[in-house]
Amino acid sequence: ATELGYYPSDLALRYVDALASTLDLPLCGAIVGGTILLRSALFPLGILTMRHTARMQKAKPELEVLQQRINSDPSVQTDRRKMDTYQRQMAALLEKHEVKPWLIFAFPLAQLPIFMSMFFGLRRLGEVFPEAAANGGALWFPDLSVADETFVLPLVTAGLFLAMIEVGADGMGAQSSAQQATFKNAM
Repeated sequence: ATELGYYPSDLALRYVDALASTLDLPLCGAIVGGTILLRSALFPLGILTMRHTARMQKAKPELEVLQQRINSDPSVQTDRRKMDTYQRQMAALLEKHEVKPWLIFAFPLAQLPIFMSMFFGLRRLGEVFPEAAANGGALWFPDLSVADETFVLPLVTAGLFLAMIEVGADGMGAQSSAQQATFKNAM
């Protein structure tokens, strides 16, 4: 067995191992349970992000008018005071609609390191916990240290990801741009 350090992927493996040993679960149960716990912990941040995204959509028509005014005013490039005025108007508009643009990215940015750590940690599961991984599966995948020969797990994951993209696309509204549609289709 490999010694665990304190890298994020090692911490993810420690988390899964702690759940498995504390709750007396097989590793597959600890992985599923741990994922549900992490998703539940991030849920309030997801709601906050969705609220700010909806507020931004409400403010979008006014923001576009202001942006058009800025783009059509040639003096903005040379007159710093004029640019400051437009920036204050933009800030006032965002404040009026209670939008904090950085919060729109909070959920994806919080999720990214957590689930990347889980991914890279679980890739090493068989190396770190060989005996537990060999016996920690269920159903058609009893050995977690080998790839799923039936490809059911990757297909289920891809299907769930597609469903998430499709359902999430409903929240983009009727005014979604061609660029957003292309991104959604690419995903």
